[in-house]
Amino acid sequence: MLYKESDGNFISKSIIRSNFPTIDLDGLYTITQTCAKDHHIYLNTFDLNNIVLHVVIAIQRIRDGYQTQPQLDDFYWKSSRFAKDLLKEVENSQTNVRFSKDDLESLGLVIDGSVSRWTIDMKDSISESSLRLIRVILAYVKSIYKIDLTGPDFINQFAIHVSRLIQRLRDGKSIQNPMANQMKAQSPTVYECAVLISHKIANYVGVPVPDNEIAYIAMHIGNAIAKQIEDKERLRTTILIPDY
Repeated sequence: MLYKESDGNFISKSIIRSNFPTIDLDGLYTITQTCAKDHHIYLNTFDLNNIVLHVVIAIQRIRDGYQTQPQLDDFYWKSSRFAKDLLKEVENSQTNVRFSKDDLESLGLVIDGSVSRWTIDMKDSISESSLRLIRVILAYVKSIYKIDLTGPDFINQFAIHVSRLIQRLRDGKSIQNPMANQMKAQSPTVYECAVLISHKIANYVGVPVPDNEIAYIAMHIGNAIAKQIEDKERLRTTILIPDY
């Protein structure tokens, strides 16, 4: 059931557009693809959608008044030049959007983690206790649903999200998710998996996880399973070039 609900592209451009209609999605896709090309980086469909989705959520959060402290002009965050240039271009394209320090740090990690050939060291950005919680969660999901989500790409992305989620729960904050109702209706098993994960996080923090945040967890789970489906359907080939 999990695989059936996640079949195809779980998070696509059309889905993002339908849930964030007031944001110039075409412009963000163009900026992301142009910046990637300028830095000689290839982004597959999953990586591209993942980056744009996180940027869109950050923009919507700022527009809704959830901006934290303003960024200092000389602030330096530990990310690749690609991530920095991309986020700067996004800021320049959006009216009254300026990413905070926390946004730059988390989005930088997401962007760098989405470049499939790059590896990022979570120990530099995520606490050891949070990483232990991630390992417990993934082992729990595997025991219940027989789904292996322990690949480095998912662990990195999910660790970033859970770390920021824990901080929001402790601060008594939550971000809206316009895709929550759609998740519940179209992917109930994926959402149920996210609910079980949220219980683990709630027990760790001592604070209940709101529905909006559970839906974001479901998005990570569904997208990871969809990527597994795509990977399994790839054709493996051997290319012989004897004169090379």
